[in-house]
Amino acid sequence: MAAAIAFLFINEKLGMIEGLRLANLYAYLGLNGEIVSDSDFCVWFLDVGQGECSVIKTPDGAVLIDSGEYEYAEEVISLLKRLGVTKLDYCIVSHSHTDHSGGMPEILRSFGADIFLCSKADREYADQSETTKEIYKAAEKYCGSIIAVERGYHFDLGETEFTVLSPGCDYEELNDSSLVIRMTYSNVSFLFTGDVESSAEEEMLTNCRTLLSSDILKVHHHGSQTSSSESFIAAVKPKVAVISCGKDNEYGHPHLVVLKTLFEYGAEIYRTDLQGTVMIEVDTDGVYSVRTNKAKSAA
Repeated sequence: MAAAIAFLFINEKLGMIEGLRLANLYAYLGLNGEIVSDSDFCVWFLDVGQGECSVIKTPDGAVLIDSGEYEYAEEVISLLKRLGVTKLDYCIVSHSHTDHSGGMPEILRSFGADIFLCSKADREYADQSETTKEIYKAAEKYCGSIIAVERGYHFDLGETEFTVLSPGCDYEELNDSSLVIRMTYSNVSFLFTGDVESSAEEEMLTNCRTLLSSDILKVHHHGSQTSSSESFIAAVKPKVAVISCGKDNEYGHPHLVVLKTLFEYGAEIYRTDLQGTVMIEVDTDGVYSVRTNKAKSAA
């Protein structure tokens, strides 16, 4: 084990850690490099550079969580069209920083949504920048309703269940006000965490620790060391961890301490900067598989 841990420190930027504990990957590519699936339930963690965007296809509809920057909107729109989406059932913005929401107005103009979900804190932030004004203007025009939520809000899309775990209180930082949503389908659980940092982590550990355990973790804040504390990862116990970050980004994401923590708790690590878009399929028996549109790098 000591030798394996030492290996973590060889080269973070080259992502050498992934040679230690990553699943076998298959590059099943569609047009324009998109990963194609006939499965009824799939989650795409799109490669949108130094941003985040998740597309969820269920047997009963489609959900979008975040959009990445504006420059990636057409890629998101292309995938949704290939999936046959004409209208989103839910459009969710974790928080209004542009790396998570810059493309949202354009996507909403293309599809609209029955329901637009945001955190209560983010809704209050909506008039503080031109970007957020545009997001909520588009939501008001193209969505059936806008619902600002906090911990305890629950909704279903057929057999897919969604529960909001955070925010559970008021925070000074918008990152900590991000929506944290636990989704389950066929006994497989996903945790979408926005950009929450240590304050929100500690609050969740205090008030909803037993709800955090999830099979797949969308690692918060692009793998920043300001998040993903050992105690939080221990509570989640992820089997798979997906980190969305840009290649050679200026922040150095993901930080080595986060990779080390995930590794030590047994998570298979996938990174959009190294492997492109990551897709997870789940069948009705609760078996999931992971595909990416770039082959695994050699260790």
